[in-house]
Amino acid sequence: THLSVHEKPTILKLQFLYLIGLRAARHPPYTLHTMGIPNDVVAAFRDRIKYSDKYQDETHVYRHVIMPREMKRHLPAAGVLMSETEWRALGVQQSRGWTHYMTHRPERNVLCFKRPVGV
Repeated sequence: THLSVHEKPTILKLQFLYLIGLRAARHPPYTLHTMGIPNDVVAAFRDRIKYSDKYQDETHVYRHVIMPREMKRHLPAAGVLMSETEWRALGVQQSRGWTHYMTHRPERNVLCFKRPVGV
C-alpha cells in the first residue's frame, strides 16, 4: 500500500518508540514527554545532568550533555535523534537553537548537541 506524506512521520515515530522500548498509544503525538516518563523521575535526575563547556568550529557551536546512567532506559537507541520537545522532556535545559545531532555510541547516556555560530 502507498503511504501518504502525513502517515510517514507517524510510522517513523512508532519505530523510534519501538527502539527505545516504549509502547506507543494509538494517538499522536508520540513523544517521550507524553509517553509517560513521570515528572518525579525527571526531577530526581535533573540535578545530576552534566553539561560540557561549549566548543566550536567555523560553522557550529557544540556541547555534550551527560545524562545519569540510570536514565539509559529512557534514552533512544544509538543513531536515533530526539526533537527539542523530547530532550527537554528528559530534563535537559539549554537555550533554544540546539539540535541533538549524535549520541556517543559507546556511552548512550552522552548526548551531543550543536547549533549554528551566532545563534
